[in-house]
Amino acid sequence: MFTNNLAGRVGWMAGHWKPYARDVVPLLVLTGLNAAVIVLFPYILKRIIDGIVESLSPAYLAANVGLLVLIGLVDFVLYALLQMTRARLNMRFEYGVRLRAFEGLLRMAPRRLARLSTGDFVTRLTDDVNDKLSWYMCSGIFRVLEAGSLIVFGLAMMLWLSPRLALYCTAPLPILVGLFLITSRVLYRRYEDVQQTISRLNGALDSAFSGVRVVKAFGAEAYQRQVVADAIEAQRRAEVRAARWQIVIDSLYGQVWQLAVAAVLLAGGAMVIAGNVTLGEIVAFESYVLLLVWPMFDVGQFLVRGRLSAVSIGRLTELEDADAEPAAVDPAPSARHVRSPAPDDYCAARRVAASPDVRFEGVTFGYDDERSAALTDVSFHAKPGRLTALVGPVASGKSTALAMVPRIIEPDEGSVLVAGRDVREWDSIALRQSIGYAPQDAHLLSGSLRDNIRFGRAWVTDDDIDAAVHAACLLEPASEWPEGLNTAIGSRGARLSGGQKHRVSLSRALAGRPNVLLLDDCTANLDAQTEAHLWERIRDSFGDCTILLVTHRPRTLQQADAIVVLDLGNVCEVGTFHQLDRPHTRFHALYTQWKLEEASGG
Repeated sequence: MFTNNLAGRVGWMAGHWKPYARDVVPLLVLTGLNAAVIVLFPYILKRIIDGIVESLSPAYLAANVGLLVLIGLVDFVLYALLQMTRARLNMRFEYGVRLRAFEGLLRMAPRRLARLSTGDFVTRLTDDVNDKLSWYMCSGIFRVLEAGSLIVFGLAMMLWLSPRLALYCTAPLPILVGLFLITSRVLYRRYEDVQQTISRLNGALDSAFSGVRVVKAFGAEAYQRQVVADAIEAQRRAEVRAARWQIVIDSLYGQVWQLAVAAVLLAGGAMVIAGNVTLGEIVAFESYVLLLVWPMFDVGQFLVRGRLSAVSIGRLTELEDADAEPAAVDPAPSARHVRSPAPDDYCAARRVAASPDVRFEGVTFGYDDERSAALTDVSFHAKPGRLTALVGPVASGKSTALAMVPRIIEPDEGSVLVAGRDVREWDSIALRQSIGYAPQDAHLLSGSLRDNIRFGRAWVTDDDIDAAVHAACLLEPASEWPEGLNTAIGSRGARLSGGQKHRVSLSRALAGRPNVLLLDDCTANLDAQTEAHLWERIRDSFGDCTILLVTHRPRTLQQADAIVVLDLGNVCEVGTFHQLDRPHTRFHALYTQWKLEEASGG
C-alpha cells in the first residue's frame, strides 16, 4: 500500500507515535508554557509605551523592564528544555522508523525485492528517514503546535486589545491557504523526483564500489565514471527544480504575511489619530504581528515539508507492508515445530531426531507475471541420508527450488513437504534451525571468521564451529591466519579467495548441525583435491542429513545418490548417475559439456 492520502499518513505516524505516548505530555506542557510566556512581551511593551505617554514614574519603568528581563530568562529555560526534549525524541523516532522499515525489508518476498535496487533500499533507510522524515514526525509536529499556541495566544491578546485591528491583521490568512493548495501538488512531484534520483545515484555508487575489480579488469573506468556522473547530474537537476519551488513558496509565505504589518501601520495609525487605540496598543500590535510571522512561516514550512514527507512515508510503507504479498515467513495457524530445542539441549535433539525427507509435489513458481515461470509442475523426492543433486543449464530453476525448502519463497502452486508435511505448516524459525543453507552467493559480513560462521546463532557452540570448519576443509587455511578463526576478514570477505568464501558459507551451514543440508554450487571454486576431501568429511560427519545440492562439477555429480535434471523450470530426467550417464539423455549432454570445460580450464 502506497500511503499517499492524509488519513493514511496520519495512521502511519500514529502507529510510530504509540510507543512514545508518555513523552508527549511533557512536550505539550513545555510547548504551552513557552507560548504563554512569549506573548507577554508585547503586552509589557504596551504598558511601558503607554506609561511613557502618561509620564510614568521611574519605579513603574523599572518594574516593567525587570519583568521583561524575568520573562526573557524564563523563556530561555523553557525553550532550552523544549529543544532538548524534541531532539531526543527525534532520535528515538528515527531509530524506530528505520528499524521497522528494515524488518519489513527482511520479510519482503522475492517478487518485490527484485523490483528494488540496493541503492534504493539504502536511500529509503537513510535519506528518507533521516533528512526527510525524522524532523517532520517530531520536531515539525511540535513546532507547529508551538506555532499554533503562539498564534492562538497572540490573536487572543490582539482581540482583547482591539477586535477591529485584529481583524485587519488576519486578512492575509485566506491568501496563505490558497497558496498552499495551489503549490502542494507541484511540490509533491518535485520531491518524489528528488528521492528517485537519489536512489539511482546510490545504486550507481553501490555498483561501482562492489564491482570495482571488474571495472578495472575491463578498463571501464571512463564508462563507470560517466554512469555515476549522469546520476549525479540527474540528482542535481531534480534538487535544483525542487529548491526553486521551495524558495519561491517560502518567499511568498513571508511576503504575504507582511501585509499584516502594513495593515497595522495604516489602519492602526488612523485609529490612533481618531483616538480609538493608544500608541502603546499600536506598538503591541506591531510586536504581535512580527511575533506571529515566524509561527505562520513554521506552519507554512510544515505544510510544505508535509508534501516531502508524504513521499518518504510512501516509500517506507512499501518496505513495511511486505505482507501485502506473501513473504513466506510467518507460520500458518496450524504450524508445527520441526525442532525448536533449548540451546543446552540442541545437540541432544540433533542426535535423536531423524532426518526428514524433502518432497516437491507439482511445484510451480514465477518471479514475475510477465515472464515465464521459473519452475513448472516440478516433482521429485530427496530421501534422508542421501545426496540429491539438482542439475541443469543456467536459469533452469535449481536455486529457486532450493530456496523453497526453508520458505525463503513459496510456490504459486503445489507443495514442498518436509517430513511429510507442507513447509507452510511448520514453524518458520524451527524449520530453518533444522536446515543448513549455503547459497550460491557466499554472503559474508565484516567481522571475524568465527562471527560469520556463528552468524548470530547464540546456541551454536565453539565445538560446533570447529566441527563445521573441519568438515568444510577450512581448518587448514584458518590455522595459517594470524588469529585463526578470530581473524577479521574485511568487508564482504575481501581478504578471502573465492573458494575460501564458499567454505566459510558451507561452515556456516554445517555449524547448526542441520537435518537438511542445502548447498548451491558450493564447490565451484574448489580444486579437485579439496573437493574430494570435503565430500569425504561431509559424508563422515553429516552423512545422515538429507542433502540437496546444486552443482555442475563432474566429480561432485559422481558422489550423488540421485540426480534431478531441470531444464527451463521442468523436470526432464530423474535417476542415479549410472542410469542417466548414457547417450541421448539430457544429463549426458550436460555432463559431457562440463567435463570438457573442466579439462580445458573453462
